[in-house]
Amino acid sequence: LSERQLPIWNSEFDSTTYNRTLANNRLWIPIAMEESLSYLQLKASRLITLFLIFGIFLGIIYWMRSKLSELKGKDLAELPLGEKILDRPVGAAMLFTLMASLVLLQNRPLYLDIGMGLLFLIPFMLVTTNIIIKKLKWSIFFLAGMFILVDTSRVLILSDYSNRLLMLTISGAMAYYFYWLLKNISKEEKNKEANDIWYRVLLFVSPLFLMGMLFSILANVVGYIYVSNLITEGILTSTILALLLGAFYVSLKTLVLLFLNTNVAQKSKVFALHKDQTFRTIKISLKIFYLVIWFYYTANATMILNPILDVYHEVWNWGVTVGSISISVGGVISFGIILFVSWLVANFTKILLQVEFLDRINLPRGVSMAVGSITNYAILFLGFFMALSSLGFDLANLGLLAGALGVGIGFGLQNIVGNFISGLILVFERPITIGDIVTVDTIEGEVIAIGIRASKIRQYDGAELIVPNSSLISNNVINWTLSDKRRRIKLVIQTSTKANPENVIQWMEEAVADVEGVLKFPVSKAYFESVIDQSYQFYIHYWVSKDILSVKNEVNIKIIENLKKHKVTVSAQRKVELLGK
Repeated sequence: LSERQLPIWNSEFDSTTYNRTLANNRLWIPIAMEESLSYLQLKASRLITLFLIFGIFLGIIYWMRSKLSELKGKDLAELPLGEKILDRPVGAAMLFTLMASLVLLQNRPLYLDIGMGLLFLIPFMLVTTNIIIKKLKWSIFFLAGMFILVDTSRVLILSDYSNRLLMLTISGAMAYYFYWLLKNISKEEKNKEANDIWYRVLLFVSPLFLMGMLFSILANVVGYIYVSNLITEGILTSTILALLLGAFYVSLKTLVLLFLNTNVAQKSKVFALHKDQTFRTIKISLKIFYLVIWFYYTANATMILNPILDVYHEVWNWGVTVGSISISVGGVISFGIILFVSWLVANFTKILLQVEFLDRINLPRGVSMAVGSITNYAILFLGFFMALSSLGFDLANLGLLAGALGVGIGFGLQNIVGNFISGLILVFERPITIGDIVTVDTIEGEVIAIGIRASKIRQYDGAELIVPNSSLISNNVINWTLSDKRRRIKLVIQTSTKANPENVIQWMEEAVADVEGVLKFPVSKAYFESVIDQSYQFYIHYWVSKDILSVKNEVNIKIIENLKKHKVTVSAQRKVELLGK
């Protein structure tokens, strides 16, 4: 890279050197072709895999096209974009296949590398022109043309002087492109959500790439040809890759969103209940993938990848040793990453088991929650020990860890450990499970979560009560739905003494019998209780299993309406009492 040739004003065409280069290339071409064929034969199984990937994605895209009709009535902002992508099924399938080839076909020979680069241009132009804003559409063809010139110049038999002029022209054209990009794209367009991450990346690097191209022109003019070519080729590759990966990101993101809204996906309970959360997670993952791949190949194209990796390894391995434990920066980072991934996997597995599989099986009450919780705890514990191992802790010294935990428990972790053990008891014994109606002290509500340390109870007014698990185990708790979700409700009513008790009992039972939600068995029954304050007092027992507040409201209305219909004066209506069986 430090080699310097003559400045361009002193350089001229050298026929002798050109003839020698021409002769050498003629001898080298058959060898390069044979090398490419040998590589393809060696990677035959991977080529078959790529053809299978192409066929699978092509089938998926055509299947998605057939599902567009059922998506028309849904309010999907991405639907028009999805239709544009599905209009190019072969290009989109090629795009996914070629992205896979970056992993399956590495260290490619020169001719094969050039061929793959040119092959990438097909989906690049087919798909990207459909998703890019109108102002930038011309740049797709411009960048494709620049790439063809650079890629084929590696095998074109040109003189050094001609090749130098060619690269100088490409550098000047690219410099103008980035200048135009910065000048003509407004701030309003920068903030459009539809432009997405690839657009923001392109705008972010444009000033840097403009300066890089100007430096490349200067290096070429003064004689640093290799530096100039490296910068020009690296920036051009990075720019095309930003758009190509952008097309891949937008295509995959849109296909995922359309799929999640199809009737097939909605048959899955996980997708139906957590569709938005699933899409957000996939979208964030795709953005991270985009940035990592783009940065990796940009660094590789500009030959700064190896220095970055060297610094990375130095920082990653830097650390200290305490006794037999070696702690490094990489170990600490790995510790955090493993814990985070374990938490994600544990929660996903719990939801998948409970919602998707176990809830479809007729299992005893609370079993699916217990299995999901136990699996969640097991994955978290496994992840914790894996994280300790990555940190540099020798798992053979578990006695030391147990001693440290014992000291911690003795110094104030008793409540935390007690709540954790109580949580395990709740999971295994299942005296209380999610969905139960319970009364803790004087507070009544529905159990909505049983966690490691505490459980959540949602009261009827919407407030959520956080109860330590140990309180649910050690204190008196009324579980209204422990063995049966049916609940008996008692409604007390006072009428005037002019009413006929037998008729009142009959009319109350008739009113309750017509209310949807009141169970037919046990049978609702009314009673004449006593005479109080010159009025008759009646009460009725009826049973419900769900929508308690709505059913109570309907029962109250029906009984009052029926009594008034028969000209019975209701002198008082007492508060409903909720009783156990």
